[in-house]
Amino acid sequence: MSNWRALWLGEPGTAAVAPDAQGLAGIGAVARGFNATIFLTCGLVVVVAYVLGLFSDAPNMVTMAVLVTMAALVQVFLVRGWVRSSSVVVLLLLFTGVFSSMVRFGTINIAQAALAGIPLIYCVVILGERAGLALLLLSAAGSGWITWAQVHGTLKPSAPTIPAAQWVILSMGFVVAFRMAVLIKRHLLDTSQRVNAAQKMLLDEREASNARVLKALSELERQRYVIDQHAIVSIMDLNGLLTYGNQKFVEVTGYVPQEFLGKHYRMMDSGQHGERFFADLIHTISQGKVWRSELCNRAKDGTLYWLDTTVAAFMNSDGTPREYITVSTDITQLRQAEQSAHAASRAKSEFLANMSHEIRTPMNGVVGMVDILRATELTREQRRMVSTIHDSSIALLQILNDILDFSKIEADKLEVEAMPTHLRELVEGVAQLMVTISAGKDIDLSVLVDPDLPEWVWVDPTRMRQVLYNLLGNALKFTPGRPERRGNVRLYVRAAQQTQGPSTLEFSVMDNGIGMGPELVDRLFEAFTQADVGTARQYGGTGLGLSISRRLVEMMHGRILVHSTLGEGSIFTILLPLYVATPETATARSLSLAGVQVMLVSDDNDCAQVLPGHLRAAGAVVQTALNPQRAQDWQATAVGPAVLVLDVDTPWDESTDLWSQSTIGRGVVRLVRQNQSSVPGRSVTVCARPLQVNELVRGVALACGRLSVPAMLPTHERAESVAVVVPSVQEAREAGRLILLVEDNETNRDVMLEQLRILGYAAECAPDGATALKMWVVGRYGLMLTDCHMPQMDGFALTEAIRQAEDPHEHMPIVAVTANAMDGELQHCLERGMDDYLTKPLRLSELGAMLLKWLPRDTAPGEALPKWDGMALSRMVGENPTMHRRLLDRYITTTAAQMAELDALRAAGDLKGLGALGHKLKSSSRTVGAMQLGALCQALESLAREGQGAQALEQVAAIQQAFAEVEPLLQGS
Repeated sequence: MSNWRALWLGEPGTAAVAPDAQGLAGIGAVARGFNATIFLTCGLVVVVAYVLGLFSDAPNMVTMAVLVTMAALVQVFLVRGWVRSSSVVVLLLLFTGVFSSMVRFGTINIAQAALAGIPLIYCVVILGERAGLALLLLSAAGSGWITWAQVHGTLKPSAPTIPAAQWVILSMGFVVAFRMAVLIKRHLLDTSQRVNAAQKMLLDEREASNARVLKALSELERQRYVIDQHAIVSIMDLNGLLTYGNQKFVEVTGYVPQEFLGKHYRMMDSGQHGERFFADLIHTISQGKVWRSELCNRAKDGTLYWLDTTVAAFMNSDGTPREYITVSTDITQLRQAEQSAHAASRAKSEFLANMSHEIRTPMNGVVGMVDILRATELTREQRRMVSTIHDSSIALLQILNDILDFSKIEADKLEVEAMPTHLRELVEGVAQLMVTISAGKDIDLSVLVDPDLPEWVWVDPTRMRQVLYNLLGNALKFTPGRPERRGNVRLYVRAAQQTQGPSTLEFSVMDNGIGMGPELVDRLFEAFTQADVGTARQYGGTGLGLSISRRLVEMMHGRILVHSTLGEGSIFTILLPLYVATPETATARSLSLAGVQVMLVSDDNDCAQVLPGHLRAAGAVVQTALNPQRAQDWQATAVGPAVLVLDVDTPWDESTDLWSQSTIGRGVVRLVRQNQSSVPGRSVTVCARPLQVNELVRGVALACGRLSVPAMLPTHERAESVAVVVPSVQEAREAGRLILLVEDNETNRDVMLEQLRILGYAAECAPDGATALKMWVVGRYGLMLTDCHMPQMDGFALTEAIRQAEDPHEHMPIVAVTANAMDGELQHCLERGMDDYLTKPLRLSELGAMLLKWLPRDTAPGEALPKWDGMALSRMVGENPTMHRRLLDRYITTTAAQMAELDALRAAGDLKGLGALGHKLKSSSRTVGAMQLGALCQALESLAREGQGAQALEQVAAIQQAFAEVEPLLQGS
């Protein structure tokens, strides 16, 4: 059945497509056109046939006229929409007309057959396929009846015919017409539906597009409303003339549209911005880019207002600007708030600077006078009282520094920097600063640095020293010395145990002090926090130290942890990124213990793990034991240089003394506490609480004979006496070494004059800058020490006046001495023409170092200079053996290289190079105390500058000989 339908209807396996509403409308249009065509054609044929006299009889003409009339009436109904009923009438008229013609003439010709096919096609197209099939059968039956009638003689044809053949041909024509009608309808309907679907899709898209446009317009309107409520919007043309301004623009500027439309946008220029500012604006937006900046305009009433402004271009299709839109936000109040905040910050900074100045100024008198007193002969009781004053003043200074640091952190003005730092020296140096406190409370202070750590790391040494000083200070503060349990504070530095991520450096400060409860640990790092009022009253402090320490550690990209148990002690742990560094200059080689056998006896697991590594690094072969009994086998089998190292509290055996004296190269090193006055037996004692690794290595070297005894004596016991002769003012003026001291505070003047006298310098004083300027004009001074903040003329104005008036070839060093310890003060002093900077309170060692730097001491005629002044470094940097050793080692390494450079310059006859190198050697040699070498280098500099080539070349050999003589003294210090 489906195959028959496919063959018959032309679409495989599909049913007839029912026309939709739009299809019915199309069919109505076809029906009206079809009927109109029939009506007009038939009417025209009737008229033409009548005029030409083609009708053979009157009935035929009447029939045709009736048909045309009926068709006209049907057209009226078709136009009114009666498609199907009207179409049925048309079909009946056509069918009746055609078959009446066939019956009338009694024959079937081609014209009649063609005419008979017309209603068939019309029926299929208009009324459907079923109606067409019925008409097909009716037409075939009608034509068959006519043929039957012709065959039986009922109808006589008007012309000879073959009735059967005519019927067959007519029926085949009906079938072909039916099929053509079906195909035409199907394809017409399909095309119509596709067209309709396309039209519907276009209509839907147009409706959706209209909806989107309406929505976009609504959104734009809403955005415009929002922008108009909060933003200042204006539009200008390519010439900068304003063409639009919203209500907010009117409110802020004070201009109504009639006043600003068509006017140039610069009509509101405040004069706060230069022409380059506006040129940059025009250049940016003319290229189609967006320009944004803060802009100050002047309103109609003259008031200034600030805008956060964005300017963009509306572009043409060719990419050129059409006009410019400006969207701005009024930030006048924000700017005022920022200015108020900046003013408050400046006021705070000025307050801190003033507070620092006001506190440090009297502190300078206290600390300076204490230093002077300590340099005089005192009884033991007097020295104890002076030390108490000194410690109290330093504690007060530390509180001041904490407050200043906290304020700088709060203002985000504190900075950290990273530089290559010798890790072990940094840690040991901090511990040495705490020795007095630990010894005074009889607390064991230990420092252990893992020997596997790199020697040099990247860290901020100043801030790291500050953090460690704070943590160690707290540990010592909150660890009481009790008979039943000895106080113990330990600083352990090692690599943190991590499974992934970068290497981490771990600093652990452990104590067995009073500890803390969980409620205090949770808020420990808050500013001004202590355990309770009783703690603050008993132990003192500001409660700022840990807060500052945490912020500093965080600024160094680390973190600080704490674990504490009330009554048992605390552990503070600092974790920092570990970055290995390379020293800026070559370091001197340490003592070698190659071939030396060492037995370390210690029941401290940490010491037993750490100390052997340091000794092995020096070349020793090290073994460990828990007690002397277990070391006896080693003593019996030790061959060659051998040293027994006994930890603190290790019991002493006389057999150990006998063993050390039995063979040359054997010895004993006893590790002792800071305040341990004597130990039994003959041994080398090394302070182990805290321990310095270099001292341990030197002790082992001394015990086995690798180092001589004189080299191990304290510096003050072997330093050659250097008498300090203070010249008179006239002598100093003639030598160009007179110092002009400018200070408005009378106490500070007296203290600093005495400090200068102790250091061997003559000075004149001025109470203010104006007086100092007059003295400078008529006097001859080698250096000026000036306060920065004074009445009438401060130190900055004084410096500026001197720099403008002095001969460019006679530069006088000016050193600022100020109580302002805020960051940036040094840079400020340098920018104002000063050469260096000292902060109050002024320490004797700091002042001496500064004077040696800018006004090095010359030797009086006939005065014998020592090869080495062992107190030189102490006067410069204080009693810091670790720093002394590092400076001396660096000096030896650098100077050894410069000796070879002297040979090369002498061979080349380069007087200028010899003079420059002599200048460098003079300064560095005098700094470390190589006084004879420094004098020879000064002579070389003078000879080279004066062009005395022969004498300068001869001086090189004397310099090299002097360095060869002083080098052993420096190495053994």
